[in-house]
Amino acid sequence: MKLIKSWINRGITFVIAVIIVLLIADFNQKLSELSSLKDQMANDGALLDELIGKRDELLVLKDYAASDKAVEDFARQEGYMAKPGDTVFVVKPLSEFTEENDRKIYSGFDDDQSNLEKWFFWLIGD
Repeated sequence: MKLIKSWINRGITFVIAVIIVLLIADFNQKLSELSSLKDQMANDGALLDELIGKRDELLVLKDYAASDKAVEDFARQEGYMAKPGDTVFVVKPLSEFTEENDRKIYSGFDDDQSNLEKWFFWLIGD
């Protein structure tokens, strides 16, 4: 009887030890899962902050696009329009300029002048 009681006590101790080991393993798995969820929550929080900032920028841009200032800016820049009273400058394309005409306009020299006359004009003037 004493022997049976001893074996029963050992069996109960063994079962309790196995249950404790299994509980510890499950607890460790739950802690690992919790750590993973915390990392995911931090990443999602950073993404949420980024998206909120982007949303705010888009709302400001939307408000600007609906304003009269945006329509005027678009008309001036993209539509090449001017308000009454504005001075309009028309820039000639580069293809309309020739090298000979530019040289004559800016140099002040004629091609018929000799080098001596050009030096004289450059040093003394008119």
